[in-house]
Amino acid sequence: GNAIFKGCFHRPDNVTAALPFSAVIQNMSVDKCVDMCTEKEKSLAALAGEQCYCGFPTPLFSLHELEDEDMCLHRCPGEEFESCGNDKFFVVYQTQVQGRVCFLLTAQSNTVCKGKMTMEACQKSIVVGHILS
Repeated sequence: GNAIFKGCFHRPDNVTAALPFSAVIQNMSVDKCVDMCTEKEKSLAALAGEQCYCGFPTPLFSLHELEDEDMCLHRCPGEEFESCGNDKFFVVYQTQVQGRVCFLLTAQSNTVCKGKMTMEACQKSIVVGHILS
């Protein structure tokens, strides 16, 4: 897919809360992880060696604190010239999925989706730049 490289980031403290979906992928490559997260309709794909995590940008994993890319240098098992990160430093890509962050944002603040907004209306109300930045 057309994933956008976001950078190298330190493993979030609570990885299961920050990136709720994960799987071990044989012969891991960037595409395999991105494809899996796209299928799961998540906007972030984070590579940690053989492990692929999927989620959305949230305060738990805000992508504000970029690490040196050297920290993530770890050859992908399935792709010689790609970096797949490791268990401490994740290589993060943005998938083509538009951030479905309504339910995540409502947990933090009820300013985003007041009342009985449909998921669709909610998605439209979220500023795209906010999701993608």
